[in-house]
Amino acid sequence: MVEVVGWIVSERWARSLAVLALASGALSAQAGVCVPRAPWVLPSTHYAQPGFVQWRNDSLLILGTPAFETGRDPAGRAVRVDSAFAGVLVLPDGSVRKIPLPPGATSLQHPRGIVRPDGIIEVVWADALPKAPGDDHDRYRVQSARLAGGTWQHRAVIAERPSVAGFDRSSASELVRSPDGAWQLVFADEGDAADGWRHRLGIVRDSLGRWRVDSFVHKVLSYAALDVAMDGDVMTVLFSGLPLQVPDGMTVFHQAIYLTRLLNGVWTEPVPLAGTGEIRVTSPRLVQTAAGLIAAWVERGETSRLQWGRVEQGVLVGSVQTLDGIHLIWASQRPYGSLITAATTDGRGQVLRLRPDGYELIADLPTRMDMPPTVVDIRGRPWAFTVEDVEEPDPGSVRLVGYDLGCAVNPGGSPVRR
Repeated sequence: MVEVVGWIVSERWARSLAVLALASGALSAQAGVCVPRAPWVLPSTHYAQPGFVQWRNDSLLILGTPAFETGRDPAGRAVRVDSAFAGVLVLPDGSVRKIPLPPGATSLQHPRGIVRPDGIIEVVWADALPKAPGDDHDRYRVQSARLAGGTWQHRAVIAERPSVAGFDRSSASELVRSPDGAWQLVFADEGDAADGWRHRLGIVRDSLGRWRVDSFVHKVLSYAALDVAMDGDVMTVLFSGLPLQVPDGMTVFHQAIYLTRLLNGVWTEPVPLAGTGEIRVTSPRLVQTAAGLIAAWVERGETSRLQWGRVEQGVLVGSVQTLDGIHLIWASQRPYGSLITAATTDGRGQVLRLRPDGYELIADLPTRMDMPPTVVDIRGRPWAFTVEDVEEPDPGSVRLVGYDLGCAVNPGGSPVRR
């Protein structure tokens, strides 16, 4: 298990990325030792939620909403002075450059990104739209744009109608590549009156560099959260939601977990995997492992717990495993899709590798209860970024901290097996 061995203490709360890269390389020689050096900390002048993180040209790109710059009020207290940008680029000397929003965009809600063969980054996100009078619901429009050298290009609206019901780390998946080379993600798309206002399963697809959205109506009333994976050449979607016939006493806060597959262009009937409506079951995740596809979810009743099991041809096989004390789970970014990250009920962050018969605890780190760590690739090594509360010198604020997990994930590491 990874131990946190110390904080970086300086006026800027930062290490240069050159030092970060050197420390990462030094760890690889410590076979059998799983203790990272002191963590890297984003300078206290800026914060960006790690929706999409990419290491490029010895600099660290972090895109996500919220992103904000902090300053001081007349009394010397930390305040937000700017939140109208897409993220930050941390340069090798540790200085920070703000990445502007794409032209015409008002926000960058939970961006997902891919790196094209030419090195250009392509980002898919949802742009928040102004609320109509009397409308209490958040509305978004799915968009894409390319980022090259800090400049946005080719911004395009993918979903023409502002109908996205949810587009965050839970209600929309990461980008997954299909065997034909296309990229795709799923999200909860809003229905219309003809569908009885049922949510649709929305699929964002990339075909030959052009993005489009396909929406499908399933025999469910609504989606709360979704994930997607390729099981061979078959698209598999795991989701939490409400059935068409809502049982007595069931509310929007009491979903069940379902699985559906796209076979020869036709969706299979959603198969219930967990939950009967008495309690909330959410945070669905599909994890690719050496043993096959694993479905995972969080059950929230009097206590919260993680559950998971192996999926074969659209159904659960074998026993369902349980880990108590887990509040929320997320997927890791490529190429570490075999790992999930979790926020525990006692306010810790964990990185886990699930197996059909148990799990490995890769890391245990500080984080906020609503923010599981984000695992990303930096120079071929996994790093976990966590959001931590700050009490000194700015009580009530947060900072973004990165930990090198290469010693735990690579051969020679020492994860805890359960």
